[in-house]
Amino acid sequence: MTDLRISPIAVRLAVIAGFILLHSPIHTVWAEAEGGTTGANFLRMPIGARAIGMGGTFTSVADNATAIYWNPSGLAAVNWREVSMSHQLLYQGLRLSQVCYAHPMSKGLTVAAGLVYWGAGSLDARDERDVPTGSFDISDMALTAGVGWKLLPELYVGGNVKAIQETIQDEKGTTAAADVGGLYQYYLEDQTVYAGLAVKDVGGKIGPGQKSDLPSSVHASVSDRLFNETIIVSSEAELYNDVAWKGQAGAEFFLPGSVSLRVGYRFRENNVSGIEGLTAGFGFIYSQSQDYVIDYAYAGQGDLGTAHHISLSLRF
Repeated sequence: MTDLRISPIAVRLAVIAGFILLHSPIHTVWAEAEGGTTGANFLRMPIGARAIGMGGTFTSVADNATAIYWNPSGLAAVNWREVSMSHQLLYQGLRLSQVCYAHPMSKGLTVAAGLVYWGAGSLDARDERDVPTGSFDISDMALTAGVGWKLLPELYVGGNVKAIQETIQDEKGTTAAADVGGLYQYYLEDQTVYAGLAVKDVGGKIGPGQKSDLPSSVHASVSDRLFNETIIVSSEAELYNDVAWKGQAGAEFFLPGSVSLRVGYRFRENNVSGIEGLTAGFGFIYSQSQDYVIDYAYAGQGDLGTAHHISLSLRF
């Protein structure tokens, strides 16, 4: 019987990635920044029910069309055409929707495009004396184009360019940004270890009025695929340019009948502690001539309530 153990290689890579992230010049500069000073903060929100169910530990997993949002190098592992759509019911009426498409150009080379829309709905407007003056709408949007390439048998690289827009009533602000990522895999007898690194949302300032920096970030992750990839365990650390680092851990279990179960935990998440840091979810694949994929995830949001996430994908 095979022992359930995490590869020593995965442990070493996790320690190295965490050390680099926490002791890099980027961490020193960003950790001193004041929290909440960036614009287009919808870019921080995790996308895809599968990834969210695993606690957001997807930078080293990234093996479907949503890799365009997590680590574009993972697109190189998508050897099928895939359309993915998701809708997230967030706290206080907020909503986040996305659609993305991945298209393999050749073996080991895949291009993708994605559109993300965030909306706060109609909000009450008040003047300086706190007197109601009507209502206004707030929404954000990002259009992304990306590519993933298998540079070596064990190394994937990728990048994105994106156009970002913020809208408050009739005023708009736009800018451009870029992501880069890498993914390294190491094979063992019954395991495959992946180490992922992504630098995201590096670009100009944005805002309809006073302009702010984008929420640029660095993500370092390690995952271990056990028992012929029937179990995935993953961990991740992330650092934004205006808040201290955060961490996540998660797992996915593939059961007979094309069913998968997921669980995760988020460390150092704002306004989330204890059991509220847990995430959970499940997925189901119905295969005929095409694969139909349904994913669901639940995540606590502390005093803000809970968030439900649903994703639908078609692989062909």
